[in-house]
Amino acid sequence: MPEGVEAQAHQSLKNVKVVIDAGHGGFDNGAIEYGYYEDNINLEIALKMKDELEKSGAKVYLTRDGDYDMTKRNHHYSKQDDMYLRVKKIDSYKCDYLLSIHQNASGNRSAWGSQVFYYYRSKQGKALAFDIDQSLKQLTNSRKPISGCGFRVLRATKTLGVLIECGFLSNYNECGQLRSKNYQKKLCQKVKEGLIKYHLRIMTQKKKKTAKNNAGHFLDYLEIKSKENMETKKDAANSRVRIIVCLIVAIIAILFQIFEKCCDLKCIL
Repeated sequence: MPEGVEAQAHQSLKNVKVVIDAGHGGFDNGAIEYGYYEDNINLEIALKMKDELEKSGAKVYLTRDGDYDMTKRNHHYSKQDDMYLRVKKIDSYKCDYLLSIHQNASGNRSAWGSQVFYYYRSKQGKALAFDIDQSLKQLTNSRKPISGCGFRVLRATKTLGVLIECGFLSNYNECGQLRSKNYQKKLCQKVKEGLIKYHLRIMTQKKKKTAKNNAGHFLDYLEIKSKENMETKKDAANSRVRIIVCLIVAIIAILFQIFEKCCDLKCIL
């Protein structure tokens, strides 16, 4: 990570809560290619991701930290039960973001590249996926676009999140990369950079909106005060008019009395 970005990123996720879901686990190994299990690689990357995010001040939770599924049963594995408990656990942390880590596989051994998925009805999810994808591609050089989906881990959770397919285990060369500890660390750094970019932009937008709202409230206050002052001035002006009218009436009454007395005096004379 460049020095400027690293300095900015140091505490840029302070007070941000992130839950990392290492896909599969236990009886559910996910993809198995060349003798390597997806669930094990998912967990390795998830643990490194936790370390990376914590360096930037985030509070990080894991759906699993070992080789087990969410039911933790030694028999009768149920994907439906696992997903139900996984979703429930994710939302129990009440996090700001969810990162679900997976590896891809295909019958086409030449297929390769990372890909980021988001819940297709989530505009925020799409924006988050875009930022993470753009950052991740600096490492993976993938040509795959972000994709909307209905995966339960994204659809059923209340937490804003993405599912990241880090690469294809079925591609021999990429499988070697995905098993590399150094490459896994670089993947985590790129995902973190994308998350930070999205988070900082959202925080900036919220601050601008708050400032705009505060300015609007202040202008409303000034308008109310201005109207109150105008009403006060109007009342004061009306009071002065009433006083002047009363004075004029009093003066006329006095003059009328003087006139009457003068008339009476003439009559006597």
